[in-house]
Order: sequence, then structure tokens, then C-alpha cells
Amino acid sequence: MMPSGAPLCNICGEQLVLGENGEMFVACHECSYPICKACFEHEINEGHKVCLKCGTPYEGNKIF
Repeated sequence: MMPSGAPLCNICGEQLVLGENGEMFVACHECSYPICKACFEHEINEGHKVCLKCGTPYEGNKIF
């Protein structure tokens, strides 16, 4: 059973995990929409360049 309050990716539903730097990955620094790195990379590869929630451009966001 998953602990309550564990953040989930809003696209795939998988539990978000801490990165190598010990911090949670954040695709959008404006609204902190929870999305995992794999889904973010997929969105970028599909040509989506703005946050799915607030529409802020992803420009300048680093995925690694």
C-alpha cells in the first residue's frame, strides 16, 4: 500500500521519486505540476513546449 500523500505523476500515475540530487523533479517552476521525468521527456519529444496545467513555457527547464 502506498503511503498517503505520496506525490504521483499526473500523466502516468506512478509515484514520483527523488532524483540523484535528493530533490523532487519539477517540470514547471511556476505551478509545480507533478509530472515524472519520463513523462516530461515524452511531452518534450512530442513537441509540447508548455506546462500542461498552467501553460508556462518549459524553456530554461533542465531535465537532468
